[in-house]
Amino acid sequence: MNAAAVRLQRRMRRALEGRRIVITRARSRRAISRGLEARGAAVVVAPVIRIEPLSQLGPLRAALAGLSAYRWVVFTSQNAVQIVFDRLLAWGLGPRAFATTTVAAIGTATGDALSQRGVAPALVPDEFVGEALAEALVARGGLAGSRVLIPSAQDARDALPAGLRAHGAIVEVVPVYRTVPRRPT
Repeated sequence: MNAAAVRLQRRMRRALEGRRIVITRARSRRAISRGLEARGAAVVVAPVIRIEPLSQLGPLRAALAGLSAYRWVVFTSQNAVQIVFDRLLAWGLGPRAFATTTVAAIGTATGDALSQRGVAPALVPDEFVGEALAEALVARGGLAGSRVLIPSAQDARDALPAGLRAHGAIVEVVPVYRTVPRRPT
């Protein structure tokens, strides 16, 4: 490595020196924090929301009991993965329940959360938004008349289900959690 490259690397390493960055995500993002700190930032983790599983998960239980009826199960967040798999275990089921269907994830972090629980997603779009996931599913073909299960946040955007329905899919959105403001401590 030449001297100019070494200087640039040092500058980038300390590019955030003297900056304070607040992470407001519900869960502390250790990798993000470490990366920012490595570049000189002072990181403050101050979640402004918390994730609360819904108390009535009967529709989820019914959907999981009949997974073979769905062509796709689509996870749109790590939170949904965590809650669904926590309930799977509580109900005496396991990751093998997903062997009868195909699983998609909205992004790599959600895909990683699934893989860590023994389910490899068959599809992760290049862009991590509902519209891109809908396009990727449509590109796989054969959605007309196919059932799609989406465990999601109670207040999730409708872009993904609407995009799938526009191509003839029968979409069942099952809310499994809600986001609520976190009270200051």
